[in-house]
Amino acid sequence: MIGGDKMSVQNEEYSEAVEIIRRALQSMEFGSITIMVQDGHIVSIDSTEKFKVKLGNNKTDRNAGGFKR
Repeated sequence: MIGGDKMSVQNEEYSEAVEIIRRALQSMEFGSITIMVQDGHIVSIDSTEKFKVKLGNNKTDRNAGGFKR
């Protein structure tokens, strides 16, 4: 059953992709996830995390700014 085998492979690919995306979403506060598809198959998943920087109003306070995570 060739059609069934193809469907099984696609389901495995999608399950793996969903797991990768789920892990990326859990660890990311701000950012984006890009899914690249070729001929109906997911060929890569890229994630870019962004960090918000808070700057303090007191210029003499060295700990006023920094990365927020």
